[in-house]
Amino acid sequence: MATLLRQGKDRADSSGAKPARQDQLSSESSIASAAATAIVYRVPLWLATPLVVFAAMLLVACGAPVNRELATPEPRLPAPVDLIAYIGIDGNVYTIRGDGTQKKQLTRINSGPVASLVSAGLAQARSSYYAWPTWSPDGARLAASRVVSGGSPHDGVDLRVIDLSSGQETVVFANNPLNVGLVAQGAPHYPYWRPDGLHLGFLASGASGLTLYTANANGEGGAAEVISGSPLYFVWSPSDDGALLHVRDKLIAASGTDMLEAEELPVTGTAFRAPGFSQDGQRVAYVGAAPTGGLALYSASADGGDSRHLTEVEGITYFLWSPVESRIAYSHDLLHGLSLFEGFSVLDTETGEELVATTDPTLAFTWSPDGSRLAYVSLDEGQEWLVWKVVGLDGSPPRELVRFLPTAETFIWLSYFDQYAHSHALWSPDGSHLVFAGRIPEPDGTVRSDEQVIVLDANGIAEPRAIAEGTGAFWSWR
Repeated sequence: MATLLRQGKDRADSSGAKPARQDQLSSESSIASAAATAIVYRVPLWLATPLVVFAAMLLVACGAPVNRELATPEPRLPAPVDLIAYIGIDGNVYTIRGDGTQKKQLTRINSGPVASLVSAGLAQARSSYYAWPTWSPDGARLAASRVVSGGSPHDGVDLRVIDLSSGQETVVFANNPLNVGLVAQGAPHYPYWRPDGLHLGFLASGASGLTLYTANANGEGGAAEVISGSPLYFVWSPSDDGALLHVRDKLIAASGTDMLEAEELPVTGTAFRAPGFSQDGQRVAYVGAAPTGGLALYSASADGGDSRHLTEVEGITYFLWSPVESRIAYSHDLLHGLSLFEGFSVLDTETGEELVATTDPTLAFTWSPDGSRLAYVSLDEGQEWLVWKVVGLDGSPPRELVRFLPTAETFIWLSYFDQYAHSHALWSPDGSHLVFAGRIPEPDGTVRSDEQVIVLDANGIAEPRAIAEGTGAFWSWR
């Protein structure tokens, strides 16, 4: 284990969604050698029931006034999107259903195969591609970075919004061509939709270092610079009335679509990365100094008041609020500086009840949409594969889903899961499946050389299914 994921000592530094440089995965059968290189960088129409219709007819027949509201159907709720967006090996953005049907190419870019973005930085890639497709809350649009690096006058880097119905691409931000940095390997931006679906927050790296911007998704008005610094993490409030920024050693509450109305919260201690909001947006979570002199996980009101001590922790702490309840999944106490920690627990922030979800060495975890389960990534017994597992909150043992080797993009997601879980969903909207990009062993134990989009049955009943070739894949939020 000493050689596995040793780059984890860099998890707490650098920047939000900004791992350190990672070289080409050098082994197709050993995750130990693969990960020893450094990291670089989320109803039908209700008609009046026969009983209501009958009652209305009876009232009319009797000459009584009709309550028209009873006969008025409620508005139709939008149909679920339930699509996976992924980057194909040609560098284009595609969508596909979880069963592998209805594959659709959304972009057209002149590039040769980019089997993996892991091999080089932007200046060395000499290729054109899209990266990190990010679903809008309503599933109607995707934000994605576009890189053209072929040595022509048309070279450039920008962040685009792709309309799925029309195919129209709108540039919301263009990088300075003389100073283009990376926030993740092969990706110059970290995009994250505001819950209103009309605006984006995103990180870009340039002359001022790592910088947070906001922009209107229709491209109007240009991008507004919010703040620069490193590390830099941010989360939007689920109630759509603000955001939390963790910048260097400060925790900042921001409001407004441009986040420019900001107030520093009275928080001491910085032993965490991405902050968090409760499911209703009324409370925030962070790690600060404990009364005993150590560290503790706290919750507070959204303005930083009413601070409540939840539990004492050790070292860098990673946490995610449940999407539906007052629970927080958290882990701390890194394993001797590796990128693994000793399992994780689930804490009820109202009752104080705590459940140890697993003691498996854990790289990342993420909540199911209904908050009943968590998927997490651990190691197999031979320490040669990563393993997807799912655990419930009923005390039953975890269920193993598949052994795998991640793509560079998947590895970045796992390494910074407490940030990416807010912006890039791996769970299907109904919580029945998971998606990721990587490679899994064949029945004879061999490993294919091509990287694939793989769908998992979260119950572990159906076999894993490879549905496309791709380097990064994320499910729509609904």
